[in-house]
Amino acid sequence: MTIPPFCSVRVVPLKTINHIHAMTRHAQRVDAISQERLREGAVIGTALTWTSRTRDNLDPNFDPDDHAQQRDVSTAYKMHKARLGIGETKNGGVGLHVMTVISERHFAQVGDVHDPSNPRLKEFFEESIAWAEKTFGSGSVYMARLDLDENGTGVADMFLAPHRTDGRSGNQKVCGSKVLVEIARKARLKMSYTALQTSWATWCQSHIDPSILRGRPVEETGAKHLPVNTYKAVINGIKEEAAELAEQEAQRILSDASDKAERQVIKAELQVALVNSQLAMDEDNHRQRLDEDYDEFQREVLARERELQRKATELTKQAEEIKRRQSELDGLQAEMRKKIIAREKALAEALHFKKLALKAFQAVKAWLAFVPALVLGARDAERLEGETQRLVESMTVLHEWPEPDFPPVEDSTEL
Repeated sequence: MTIPPFCSVRVVPLKTINHIHAMTRHAQRVDAISQERLREGAVIGTALTWTSRTRDNLDPNFDPDDHAQQRDVSTAYKMHKARLGIGETKNGGVGLHVMTVISERHFAQVGDVHDPSNPRLKEFFEESIAWAEKTFGSGSVYMARLDLDENGTGVADMFLAPHRTDGRSGNQKVCGSKVLVEIARKARLKMSYTALQTSWATWCQSHIDPSILRGRPVEETGAKHLPVNTYKAVINGIKEEAAELAEQEAQRILSDASDKAERQVIKAELQVALVNSQLAMDEDNHRQRLDEDYDEFQREVLARERELQRKATELTKQAEEIKRRQSELDGLQAEMRKKIIAREKALAEALHFKKLALKAFQAVKAWLAFVPALVLGARDAERLEGETQRLVESMTVLHEWPEPDFPPVEDSTEL
């Protein structure tokens, strides 16, 4: 009896940018877990890949033949947001990690399940992206990868940044959780997981192979899972199928153990694995805190730079005002010099007139007393003598008037 292939889908929210960095390390095969999962004899990096960076005019240095760039989830996310002009909410996460799965036997029917030229692998990969774009919204997928250098296959990893218009700002924001709620409501279900399973199964049957069956829910299978931290396994590249196989193997070893000592050893190994998983999670949390502290430091530096720029602008304005006032003072000083010079000239002319008048008066003084007696009568002569005496007194006062003290021109501003 031929067993039909099954399909399933898994969606895990990406909470912080550190999760995306971890996915990049795993995709580029630099973390320990990815090294352990490599298939013996496989060429590292063999995979079907796609990234939206091929669309980005903002990224002219992208090389589609560079495997490291093809697997750089962090840069792809950054460029995807820039191209579409979308941002992030404070606590809304940074997108979704969506994994579509089809049983290996579906691919084994037409060739090697690790051969990139296997037509069913290529079809599965392309239809996974098309389904994700249709389900989560156009422009959601920014990177997809189907690894072929691991022991298993038939799992397409897709990284999505679903976005919707933010009600407060009116801008486009990444909102993975909100989109999952929309999917559940649209299917009239309480859980988006069930709606996605049905949606992916329907897509597989209509676009890939009608014989593909929907994966059975856990309520029917009764499957139990190891109590491993939910998303830490995903960050380290452990897919759902591999986790279930590891769990079944551990349960088989425990049930077949013949003595208590062996069971304790196995339990201890499982506890060590759990502790290592927790330590890795703690490390990620510590790195996240460091990133947050660094971001806060950067914000403080930027704030101080803006304050210094503001003060520099104020000082520049003050310097310009001082320069303007200095120019006004220079003009006022020049005007005062002109007025003082004109006053000195007028005083000098007055003094010269005074000297000439005194000199003329001295010349005719002797005649003023003699001439009237010759041509005038005694009464008129007496009157003329009185006028002459007053003129003499006035000229005497003018003669005794002190010479003006002219201040130097450079001290004119003090006047």
